Amino acid sequence: MPTADELFEAAVAADLAGRPDEAREKFDELLARRRDELGPDHPHTLDAAHRLAGLVAELGDPDAALAMDRDTLARRSATLGPDHPNTLETASNLAATLAQLGDLRQAVGVLDDVLTRRRRALGPDAQATLDSARSLVALGFAIGDEAQVAPLAHDTLERHRRTLGDDDPRTIDAAHQVGAVLRATGDVVSARSVDAEVFARASRVLGEQHPWTVRSGQALAADAELLGDVSTATAWRNWLTQRQG
Repeated sequence: MPTADELFEAAVAADLAGRPDEAREKFDELLARRRDELGPDHPHTLDAAHRLAGLVAELGDPDAALAMDRDTLARRSATLGPDHPNTLETASNLAATLAQLGDLRQAVGVLDDVLTRRRRALGPDAQATLDSARSLVALGFAIGDEAQVAPLAHDTLERHRRTLGDDDPRTIDAAHQVGAVLRATGDVVSARSVDAEVFARASRVLGEQHPWTVRSGQALAADAELLGDVSTATAWRNWLTQRQG
């Protein structure tokens, strides 16, 4: 029988290799063993529960993942404190699971709290904080609050540029969000300028077939259509057809 540490390494390896069913099976076994050997509130037990919930959600059972996320969050909050990085990581998972279930408003509330706590505990420029900010902007779009999240999108982009540089994929993602905010709030000319820069960087850094590059092409097609530039919009639609065909 493998040791708990060996089982953990095998579960992580299976997850990284793209075998989520195998990883889930091993994390299930690991979690049961950790609970028996260490108790339900031990950090190693809660780490296994946190990872297992993510896999369960990935495999299409968000209801089960939601229950696991809530239990792990309560236990980590009680044992580590509400501002501990591990607690906030589980809270982020909870927000993602709620969004997967379509409860977007509650997801926004959870993630907004995570962002506030990460800013306080880690600082506004920490990568985990910036990841939460981008996620919150994305959820804002999903519920139609583009104008409300616009200041956050602009601030997050500037922080990404300052801390990571313009060519980091996370900065490219943040810039794409700014373009979307500008387009949604009526400044299509500015959106087109931002989207063109995003497309150029994404093409160079990620390649033309990357989903984020294709997404930028879609944004530029939308910009052209809104501006009445029919020929450019048609060119972008043709480009997209070639990439998505």
